[in-house]
Amino acid sequence: MNSRNTMIYIEGQVMKLDNFTYFHLCNHRIRKSNRDGEVMTLTVDSSQNLIDVLINGAVVLEIYEVRAVDYDKSDAEINDFYYDNTDRLQTYDDVDPGESYYDEKEAYIINYGKYFKPDATVSEPLPTSFYEPTLHNRIKWIVKPPKRYQVKAKVRYTYEAYDNYRPIDCPICGGKGWFIDILNKDGVFEVPVGIVKVAQRVVKDFLTELGTQSYDPTYGTTVKYDAMKNSADDETVFNSIRAAGSQVEDQYLTDQQNMINELETDEILLALSVEDVYRLTDNPRITIIQLRIQTQTDDQVFKFGY
Repeated sequence: MNSRNTMIYIEGQVMKLDNFTYFHLCNHRIRKSNRDGEVMTLTVDSSQNLIDVLINGAVVLEIYEVRAVDYDKSDAEINDFYYDNTDRLQTYDDVDPGESYYDEKEAYIINYGKYFKPDATVSEPLPTSFYEPTLHNRIKWIVKPPKRYQVKAKVRYTYEAYDNYRPIDCPICGGKGWFIDILNKDGVFEVPVGIVKVAQRVVKDFLTELGTQSYDPTYGTTVKYDAMKNSADDETVFNSIRAAGSQVEDQYLTDQQNMINELETDEILLALSVEDVYRLTDNPRITIIQLRIQTQTDDQVFKFGY
């Protein structure tokens, strides 16, 4: 196994990649860069308690605008009551239907209908005097709020947020389910332990093309060539890949004997098998391979594509 360790040359030093995790299984998600916050449109169902939570797990840095989506249609237009208006009869009693008067400085009941353009499903931006941000992720209404509304705001997550992709659309692995890099997706080194350390060694052996290593032209398999065959039927290709798995197992166990005393019990391979092989439905050019790896303390299936 020592002769098959992958090496990398960094700043004048030769580093053994076995000290780091370089084979990464992909979960098809990328952590968002959210240090400065991002602008989002949040749809909120009002609690009718004047204070609503806009978003959980994030801080609202700034509210740009609020638009009504649904409101209480029974709320009437409110007219200001002027005590000294002698040109019009105004009384508190016997108000005509559809009329109401308000003598406070700010009206509490709002007819949001006047902020909608004809046939619009979302209103124009509401006056900023209607609301204000409060605490770290809430909005406080000064007036009766709409039943449902949209808030355009800049938010910053207080936990790690991710963009999730379909496997076939993943920009990291391209649908294969794995990628190789000295750093993980978060840009840091990972130290492999236990069965993961065995898995990355096995997968390296499994995917290295036969004849591509100058120090050992017998090292590697024909898995890549087999997976890309168009002239052979799938079952023939899959049987060839299964045979390669058996070949890797035999060689790994042989090499392991030379350093068995240096390994932890969870790093000692007992058995390796190709549990399943099939074409990816969304992209038949990618062959999915499931390797079952058994160590003295663990038994897991690793799935990747090629």
